[in-house]
Amino acid sequence: MEARATEDRLAPSPVLTGLLLGVACGLFFGELVRPLEFVANAFIRLLQMAVLPYIVFSLTAAVGRLSLREARFLAGVGGGLMAALWALALAATVAMPLAFPESGRAGFFSTTLVTPHEDFDLVKLYIPDNPFRSLADNVVPAVVIFCLTLGSALIGLPGREPLIALADVMTKALERVNGFIMRLMPIGVFAIAAVAAGTLGFEEVGRIEVFLGAYIVLTCLVGLWVIPAFVAVLLGSSVRVVLRSAREVLATAFSTGSMLLVLPALSHASLELAVRRAPDDEETRSAVDVLVPISFNFPHAGKLLTLGFVLFAAWFVGRPLGPSALARFALAGVVAAFGSMNVALPFMLDAFALPADFFQLFLVVAVVIYRFQTLAGAMHTLALTVLGACAVRETLVIQWSRIARTTAVSVVVVGLGIVATRALLAHMVGAAGPRRSAVRERTLTVDPVPSTVRSDVPPAENGPGSALDRIARTGELRIAHPSARLPFSYLNTQGELVGFDVDMMHRLARELGARLVFVPLDRARLSAQLAAGQVDLAIGGLEVTTALSRRVGLSQPYLHLTMALVVEDRRRDELGTREALLAHPPLRLALVSDEYYEAKLRAVLPHVEIVRIDAAKRFFQGGGLGLDGLVVPAEIGEAWTLIYPEYTVVRPSRLRAPIAFGTAREDADFRNFLDTWILLKREDGTIDALRRYWIDGLDDRAKTPRWSIVRDVLHWVQ
Repeated sequence: MEARATEDRLAPSPVLTGLLLGVACGLFFGELVRPLEFVANAFIRLLQMAVLPYIVFSLTAAVGRLSLREARFLAGVGGGLMAALWALALAATVAMPLAFPESGRAGFFSTTLVTPHEDFDLVKLYIPDNPFRSLADNVVPAVVIFCLTLGSALIGLPGREPLIALADVMTKALERVNGFIMRLMPIGVFAIAAVAAGTLGFEEVGRIEVFLGAYIVLTCLVGLWVIPAFVAVLLGSSVRVVLRSAREVLATAFSTGSMLLVLPALSHASLELAVRRAPDDEETRSAVDVLVPISFNFPHAGKLLTLGFVLFAAWFVGRPLGPSALARFALAGVVAAFGSMNVALPFMLDAFALPADFFQLFLVVAVVIYRFQTLAGAMHTLALTVLGACAVRETLVIQWSRIARTTAVSVVVVGLGIVATRALLAHMVGAAGPRRSAVRERTLTVDPVPSTVRSDVPPAENGPGSALDRIARTGELRIAHPSARLPFSYLNTQGELVGFDVDMMHRLARELGARLVFVPLDRARLSAQLAAGQVDLAIGGLEVTTALSRRVGLSQPYLHLTMALVVEDRRRDELGTREALLAHPPLRLALVSDEYYEAKLRAVLPHVEIVRIDAAKRFFQGGGLGLDGLVVPAEIGEAWTLIYPEYTVVRPSRLRAPIAFGTAREDADFRNFLDTWILLKREDGTIDALRRYWIDGLDDRAKTPRWSIVRDVLHWVQ
């Protein structure tokens, strides 16, 4: 054993070397490493190829050869160890808010479209109606349940030996396949790490540095110190030995970000570590073969730590969870973590009445979070497997003095990590200054033409002909705009007039060879102003209605919006469907649009009380005005919820609303010109690009190439 320890200490880790070289290569060459994506993707598919067949044969054989007594003992030991590891992870998760600074919260960012979340269905996830479909669809929990059921049926069954022998042969064959893939692992990990380091953008990471910093520190402390320390003390070994045995698995898990892909490597590493304490025989191997795939289907430390994002959301909105709420958080979190984080996090945010929009913020940095989550999950699975196998063989070392000493040291280490992280984050957030919502930071996507924003309406521009003639004569395009009609016309943080429609007007003015003059939109006097030539065009997401078309000429629609309801986030289930609204006591809803939409609303909700307001801004700045919600196009409501994340948008109906530009009713020439121009902008992709930027929150413009040494330091490439 001493010879083996000396050999391990001297031998470098090829996988870890590949990881470090890949990161260095990515940082050096930047986006020039993109051709390595082929190698990275090919390696990931190789890893996937043999995993599920390996689980089927190894787990069925391992369970089938157990005696009934061994199976019961293994279930009891595994359950106890799982609960202990959950307790460690939950303690660190609950302590995470201690690392958040008291002030200078991180900025809020979200994409503008609320993604509908799938329902969390434990039955569908874990109980296969067709195991072959589960195999084809990579539904690992269902496959494991099938194998456990089949293996349990083999326990004590006469004549089971040939089937178990066949499964053993297939397991050994798949182990040879995995062994070949493992020899390629340094190359595959190098390619994956190089592509990630060379192409992954970190522009948005800084927006949630508070959570990301605390999460990374605590995940590394739990995965690389706390869990290995308890494994070491129960094996009578050292943390160094545990980490040395796990180093290649952890490096691969971090590189791929997938627990599934490292299961064969986990089995190998767990057995190697277990036989340092337990006999290297069939019983120890069976325990390892059973525990690895089973533990994969239960929440691990990485997932539970990721739920700390819910605590970050509570801190961000100024409503940190109290002791009783934290107890509910721990219980609900374990249950929710049985599913994907894409299901668990929306469920937990909703359960604690936190803004659902925060889930979109999580998705921005999910690629970073999942790598650390997988690292902690791999260490969790290895610990459970090794300790479970040694417990079955009754070779664990129970020395309460060492356990108490390890616990005290772990508390001190984690505490110091939290204190240091809090100090660092407080400095970073304070140095960054106040943050603002992303929607307020948007700028125009086009080089602006000369423009003036007036607080009054200029005098009438008399002269014959249409607005086209006046624009050609004066070189001036006058636009009536609302001051706060997000995301169509509003002032950004630099005090610039921006928005979808403003962006369009700068393009239109450039084609007309005119400068822009923006004046306040007065709906009551708009018709007269257009007719008199005081303004040429009205913008701001004007909904096409029969009432408006009697007073103003309307261009062809350039977008269609979906009418929706803005409600407090905690009430989105209560008011999220038409049935829920009809069953609710008399509703009081704010409405900005004209009588046309009031009639449509009353047709859907006959008993609703309508409160007319002149602008959506009044509803939000007035704390909801004591009303149940605001009826507004979803695209407008979602932009406001980026600034006021305590509100959310629900769509209880499918009422669509076209929007257009307004002209003088008698000016058919200008209107025909606008119709042709809108058609051209739709055909050349301008309108779609502007929608993605201003409404969907995406930026299709060419980004600055990823920083790299070869480009930005050595200047070898442009």
